[in-house]
Amino acid sequence: MKKFLPIAVLCLPACALFGGLSEAELRQMNEHRVRCQKYFNARQFEKAIDQAERGLAIDPTDYGLRSRLGWSYLELASRTKTNNIENLRRARLIFSEIIDWRGLDEHDSRTIFGYAKALHNQARIDELRAELLLTESKIPGKKKADLIAEAKRHSSQSRKLDSQSEYYFLTLAEGKVAGRANKREAYEYLMVLNYRAKDYQKAILYGTKNLELNEAEVKHWNEKYKTTKLPGYEALVRDELSRLDKSAAAVHSSLAKYYRESQDYDEAIAHLDAVIAARPRSYQEYYRRGVCYRKKSDHRRARKDFQTFLQMSDLPETDKFFQDAYEYVHGKGK
Repeated sequence: MKKFLPIAVLCLPACALFGGLSEAELRQMNEHRVRCQKYFNARQFEKAIDQAERGLAIDPTDYGLRSRLGWSYLELASRTKTNNIENLRRARLIFSEIIDWRGLDEHDSRTIFGYAKALHNQARIDELRAELLLTESKIPGKKKADLIAEAKRHSSQSRKLDSQSEYYFLTLAEGKVAGRANKREAYEYLMVLNYRAKDYQKAILYGTKNLELNEAEVKHWNEKYKTTKLPGYEALVRDELSRLDKSAAAVHSSLAKYYRESQDYDEAIAHLDAVIAARPRSYQEYYRRGVCYRKKSDHRRARKDFQTFLQMSDLPETDKFFQDAYEYVHGKGK
């Protein structure tokens, strides 16, 4: 049940307050929902926002339109260079209001995921602000104490937002709220959050769970393709599988990094193998795998990966990674 209605409900037409929406208003609402969804799918987020706001002017309590409004601002914040902070602020505010309407287990998983993602993105902004302020505090003539104090405030806010987002991501991943895709993505965010907290064991656990769900989704889409008779379905399945492949490669890359930092080079190599299989032109991964082989004193494989890296890399010869690989291949490495 809703805990309260937004203040905007006071602006509802009389017919909405006393007896519900009229037939004309119901038709208008349906048109706004359809158009909002159409524009959102086409990534025309400003138009999706316009349609959502038109519908909410008729019925401010419409859950679907308000959630889509939050998502439109959230997507807009990540795709534009102007007003992205303001768009993110609006997304957080909208999702926060919706979350208060119901108990968590009564929410659509996409709404919770949107709020968790908005909190996470804001945490990264505060984290960056803290880093910039600390850098500025080292410039002669600046008010060092004030800048450091402001940096600490942003750093504290970042940790608070991370804690809040982790709660909602956990609700999606391991709570009662359903949603296969959101659950998979929630595990990826939990992986990153725990890595930031230097809890490598949890980060690896959540990354592994993400890959398990990714594999299940690949199987799901392949099976649906075999059974469906819908025309044009092949393109949809191909897009979904491509998206899942890119997601899995990104998680494999992160897990390789975590294992490498934990000095578990065999596991790091296994995940780098998966990344290279998906991205054979990703020269950075050859360098990283070469480093792991070097740590294991497997100099033959290390030299081979470094050679591949040098052949594929577009880095300048002055780059430290290029120089490291070059020196290793040309005599200074075993």
